[in-house]
Amino acid sequence: MRKLNAMPNSRRLARSPLPWWRLLLLLAHYFIGYLFLYPKLLAKITLAIDPNAYYVPDSYLFLTYVWMILSTLLIAFPIWRQSHLHYRKERPDLLFSNLCYMGAMFVVSLVIGLIVTHFSGLSDSANEQVVLAELERSPLLSFFTILIYSPIVEESVFRGGIYRTLRGYMGVVSAMLLTAFAFGLLHVYDSFLVGNWNDGWYLFLYGGVSCLLCYSYEKNQTIYSSVLLHFMNNLLATFL
Repeated sequence: MRKLNAMPNSRRLARSPLPWWRLLLLLAHYFIGYLFLYPKLLAKITLAIDPNAYYVPDSYLFLTYVWMILSTLLIAFPIWRQSHLHYRKERPDLLFSNLCYMGAMFVVSLVIGLIVTHFSGLSDSANEQVVLAELERSPLLSFFTILIYSPIVEESVFRGGIYRTLRGYMGVVSAMLLTAFAFGLLHVYDSFLVGNWNDGWYLFLYGGVSCLLCYSYEKNQTIYSSVLLHFMNNLLATFL
């Protein structure tokens, strides 16, 4: 008799096609390069050209985002190739399934958001405040980062890299929770660096979103699914 909590083998994600060197390069490229080294390099280049500059020019930022997208896709190519082959073979209905997941994500975000607001006293996370400020300052670049850059790069790193690798060594729930913690921490670590521990409540909100993105990837077995859901979520969040 098959266990009730066991997933059919045909619906289980296979072991990640990423070799360890690609995984480590993917993580280093994002967590060390994008989050720390590239911003410092951009600031030095900007000040070298214009010592009175207050912002890094949008053109520099745009080129950096394009570089991140292309280089991330190159590093994570085995994940995207496997996802593409599975999509061509199985043809899952990504739009319909993700509309269902989007409804679930809206409810989860609403409920967790209300709980987080109650306990933290904050109406928005520090990350959301930065996004809103950037939307006012540079709407075109912000739309590009929110709707193109984030879905592609973050899904490649967190679902394609972290979740997919963990999934090869543990069950769905454990892999989802560890990925959710990493994804949530990404969105609040800036607050922790300045001692704003209250913003840590938003770990639960971003973690809940991450779990649904993982579920979308798990069910449809293609990163196309989580990228589309991430895009839909960001689009909805931007205009609401």
